[in-house]
Amino acid sequence: MNGERTSSKVAKPTRGALAPATAESKEKIDRTVKHMLSHMREPLTRDFLASIAGLQQEHYSRIFKKHTGYSPLEYLTRIRIEEAKRLLRHSGESITEVARKVGFVDPYHFSRRFKQMVGVAPAYYAERRERRVVASYGYGYLAALGVVPLAIDWNALGACPVPAGMTTGRLQAAGDRLSVQDFAAWSPDVILAASDDIEQEVMDMESCEVIVADPLQDPIYNQLPSIAGRLELLPAAEEWIARYEQRRDRLRTRIRSAIGDSRVAILRIREQGLQMYGMLNMGYPVYRSLGAQPPDKIKMQSFVNAYYHSSVIDPVELSFYGADYLFVILQPDDGAQAFFETLSRTEEWKRYSPVANGKVFWLDVGRWLSFDPVSIAEQMEEAARLLLGEGRHKHPSGAQ
Repeated sequence: MNGERTSSKVAKPTRGALAPATAESKEKIDRTVKHMLSHMREPLTRDFLASIAGLQQEHYSRIFKKHTGYSPLEYLTRIRIEEAKRLLRHSGESITEVARKVGFVDPYHFSRRFKQMVGVAPAYYAERRERRVVASYGYGYLAALGVVPLAIDWNALGACPVPAGMTTGRLQAAGDRLSVQDFAAWSPDVILAASDDIEQEVMDMESCEVIVADPLQDPIYNQLPSIAGRLELLPAAEEWIARYEQRRDRLRTRIRSAIGDSRVAILRIREQGLQMYGMLNMGYPVYRSLGAQPPDKIKMQSFVNAYYHSSVIDPVELSFYGADYLFVILQPDDGAQAFFETLSRTEEWKRYSPVANGKVFWLDVGRWLSFDPVSIAEQMEEAARLLLGEGRHKHPSGAQ
């Protein structure tokens, strides 16, 4: 388990991939951020910060948010709360004194803002022991941050490699869904869960902090920093993202060189039919990470709807999703296998360009359904190997 950080350095807030700022505007923003860090206990206004940057207020706010993802005052509040977390854990000072040192005149206002942003009251935060984390979802978030949980749902590991000798326990539901009793058995301080896999009573537990992952948010650039902030591990998130981006950029260059603008489709085969994926979930590592081009129809649907997930299609619609390469995920059940055997004999399947040209890659559903940072990084590596001809993935039945 990670120990507490005792450095006096305040972690700067982060919010994922943002539009690049010019060198001049970046210098102006960095100048005001440095002033926030060194003068956080003083009453700072947007007008004053804009004057330090030498910019008009509205223009300053626009480029500040473009550069950091936050408004100037929201960023300042986050800096203050990060420093308050350090002081509460290590200084032994009262809540009133901590509030004053980070720029809050009213300790009651400080307490409200602290609980709103951290999830627990300052008094509880100052007294609690080393974090005891239990996860029913998103082990890949914890793995990215270097956190070894007390217990996890081992059925939801996804593509995350489990360290050899890891002694993490198994979190299992006594009923249909995880209950208060299932979690309480581990005496956790923190529960990481998805909103649809736990009962409401768990959400209302007062003995621990419940962090709920939002499946509609970007796992790497929104969810990971958010969860890291709640666990006081923002620097770990920033380091992981930097490593991911370095590897991603190298693979993008190779993929671009190897396949150019060739279209790549992602198809899931179920007993009920076919499901063509968009740029979220299974599409994320292929389209967003590697920068591969989706079929034109997928690109248009994703442009119209930022949360577009997938489309259920009939075999006759395959030709509408023109592609040069095809990733296929076959559900591991007899019904899906029977459906595919019928599909494989149809002219629609045989004439589909990736099938006709032998550019079909089979993926494991267990590895590719998970949507967390480490799983995405592993999926990205696997997809790149296949597209670059460095790996082979046979049909689950053993056929090519």
